[in-house]
Amino acid sequence: MILPALIAGAIGIPLGFMAVSPAWWIILGLGSLLVLIVLAGEYISLDRDNTYYPIALIMLSAVSFALYLIIVIAVRAANLRLFLTALILPSVYAFFSMRILQFRLGGVWPLKWTAVISITVAQVTIGLYYWPLSPVRFGLLLLAPAYALIGIASSFEESTSISDIYLEPLIMLGIIILLAILIG
Repeated sequence: MILPALIAGAIGIPLGFMAVSPAWWIILGLGSLLVLIVLAGEYISLDRDNTYYPIALIMLSAVSFALYLIIVIAVRAANLRLFLTALILPSVYAFFSMRILQFRLGGVWPLKWTAVISITVAQVTIGLYYWPLSPVRFGLLLLAPAYALIGIASSFEESTSISDIYLEPLIMLGIIILLAILIG
């Protein structure tokens, strides 16, 4: 229930600042639809034998990464101090990484991998904090290693082939970093 609550908050906060208009109603409608889709995905994810389980896994993972990107952009745009940024972002990502890895590894709660990934994301966050980066670029540069580390962790648990473990995460790492460079 945490992911739907975070999505509702991410939608509700901007709606609170907007005047009621057609755009407000569109955002409310699309946000409500997204919450319902996530709730359905969470329900489907309870049963690994459900035929829609892989689709729910992909959808919930994508929504989690998108929500993490939005949170990183919001934290950077808020110009919070380093100690708050280094406390908030790795903590939020610890939840997302544990949930995504739990989905991908078949119900096992990967506490060791979550700790390693969260500490690494915290170090990258601290390293990028003082760079003069726009919030979107900062968010993408934090999303890239976070996505790659989850891919490496889950592939490492599922496969023993080195190319299977590192190929997809490194490709996505490169694509997201390239996107961060091009967005400017």
